[in-house]
Amino acid sequence: MAGRSLKMSPGARAAAAASAGNNGDPIVELRCLNQPKVDKSGLPTSAAERAEVLIDLSKRLVHMYERESVALERNRLADLAKLIPEKHKTSVVYEEIARQLRVDQAGMAELDDDLRGRLREAVAELREIANNRFDDLRRRGQAQHYLVNVIAEAINQSIRGASRYTTHRGQLVSVPATQSLVAVPAVSFNQKL
Repeated sequence: MAGRSLKMSPGARAAAAASAGNNGDPIVELRCLNQPKVDKSGLPTSAAERAEVLIDLSKRLVHMYERESVALERNRLADLAKLIPEKHKTSVVYEEIARQLRVDQAGMAELDDDLRGRLREAVAELREIANNRFDDLRRRGQAQHYLVNVIAEAINQSIRGASRYTTHRGQLVSVPATQSLVAVPAVSFNQKL
């Protein structure tokens, strides 16, 4: 998985190992936390159908990640807001079908080499773009954190270094920055948000 490992339960790890391809990588590995239940009545029933649907869903998710990248680069928050529910719903369905395919060991064994190869390529492309998106969002978050810290430090320095004026017995006098007229709170970045 390109240098990054997902935390998996022992059961999920065993299922992933059992569905590993020739190079030892799991064929399908994507987890969504706190996901709603999927209506399983319209999902494919055979391993071949599941593989085809996973290929299609992988391509759709790749396209959504690309749209998300464009929206982020152009700062189109409205586009992002529309994309999030669609991406979440697609991810939940993807995860359920992937889970069903992992569990169906006999069906996995019956997949022809062409279909297995196309599935592996689609999932690898999805994994690569998801990892790139994760790295990009992490870098953006770090940049925002740095910018907020720079601004907070500039505000704090200006508060500490500025001279203040007050009136004393009818005359305007300067009060050194070391003497505070009122308690001025420091500015900082809340990292728990």
